[in-house]
Amino acid sequence: FEQNHLFRGDQDVLNTIIKKFPSKITELPEIYNWSRLKGKNPKAIILHWHGPQGKAEISHQIACRNLKTLCYL
Repeated sequence: FEQNHLFRGDQDVLNTIIKKFPSKITELPEIYNWSRLKGKNPKAIILHWHGPQGKAEISHQIACRNLKTLCYL
Protein backbone atom coordinates (compact mmCIF):
# COMPACT_ATOMS: atom_id res chain seq x y z
CA PHE A 1 0.00 0.00 0.00
CA GLU A 2 2.83 2.35 0.80
CA GLN A 3 4.43 1.92 -2.64
CA ASN A 4 1.26 1.56 -4.72
CA HIS A 5 2.17 4.64 -6.78
CA LEU A 6 5.28 2.87 -8.10
CA PHE A 7 3.33 0.24 -10.05
CA ARG A 8 1.03 0.64 -13.05
CA GLY A 9 -0.74 -2.67 -12.57
CA ASP A 10 -0.82 -6.04 -10.87
CA GLN A 11 1.67 -7.59 -13.29
CA ASP A 12 4.27 -4.97 -12.36
CA VAL A 13 3.79 -5.77 -8.68
CA LEU A 14 4.05 -9.51 -9.33
CA ASN A 15 7.26 -9.09 -11.35
CA THR A 16 8.83 -7.06 -8.54
CA ILE A 17 7.85 -9.63 -5.90
CA ILE A 18 9.27 -12.47 -8.00
CA LYS A 19 12.57 -10.61 -8.41
CA LYS A 20 12.84 -9.74 -4.70
CA PHE A 21 11.76 -13.14 -3.39
CA PRO A 22 12.76 -15.79 -5.94
CA SER A 23 11.13 -19.16 -5.47
CA LYS A 24 9.64 -21.98 -7.49
CA ILE A 25 6.53 -20.85 -9.34
CA THR A 26 3.94 -23.33 -10.50
CA GLU A 27 1.56 -22.45 -13.30
CA LEU A 28 -2.07 -23.06 -12.39
CA PRO A 29 -4.44 -24.94 -14.70
CA GLU A 30 -6.57 -22.78 -17.02
CA ILE A 31 -9.70 -23.41 -14.96
CA TYR A 32 -8.30 -20.92 -12.41
CA ASN A 33 -8.08 -18.12 -14.98
CA TRP A 34 -10.57 -18.95 -17.70
CA SER A 35 -10.98 -16.31 -20.41
CA ARG A 36 -14.51 -15.52 -21.51
CA LEU A 37 -13.17 -15.50 -25.08
CA LYS A 38 -12.62 -19.28 -24.89
CA GLY A 39 -16.34 -19.86 -24.48
CA LYS A 40 -18.34 -21.25 -21.60
CA ASN A 41 -16.70 -23.73 -19.28
CA PRO A 42 -18.81 -25.15 -16.44
CA LYS A 43 -15.62 -26.47 -14.80
CA ALA A 44 -13.98 -23.02 -14.65
CA ILE A 45 -13.29 -21.84 -11.12
CA ILE A 46 -12.34 -18.25 -12.01
CA LEU A 47 -13.70 -16.40 -15.05
CA HIS A 48 -11.57 -13.57 -16.40
CA TRP A 49 -13.89 -10.82 -17.63
CA HIS A 50 -11.58 -8.53 -19.60
CA GLY A 51 -12.05 -5.77 -22.12
CA PRO A 52 -15.08 -3.51 -22.57
CA GLN A 53 -17.56 -6.41 -22.88
CA GLY A 54 -16.15 -8.06 -19.76
CA LYS A 55 -16.39 -4.83 -17.77
CA ALA A 56 -19.99 -4.40 -18.97
CA GLU A 57 -20.80 -7.93 -17.76
CA ILE A 58 -19.27 -7.20 -14.35
CA SER A 59 -21.38 -4.03 -14.07
CA HIS A 60 -24.48 -6.01 -15.09
CA GLN A 61 -23.84 -8.68 -12.46
CA ILE A 62 -23.29 -6.02 -9.76
CA ALA A 63 -26.59 -4.37 -10.72
CA CYS A 64 -28.36 -7.73 -10.55
CA ARG A 65 -27.00 -8.38 -7.07
CA ASN A 66 -28.01 -4.92 -5.94
CA LEU A 67 -31.51 -5.53 -7.27
CA LYS A 68 -31.44 -9.07 -5.80
CA THR A 69 -32.46 -10.59 -9.12
CA LEU A 70 -31.13 -13.72 -10.76
CA CYS A 71 -28.80 -13.08 -13.72
CA TYR A 72 -27.15 -15.76 -15.78
CA LEU A 73 -23.63 -15.59 -17.15
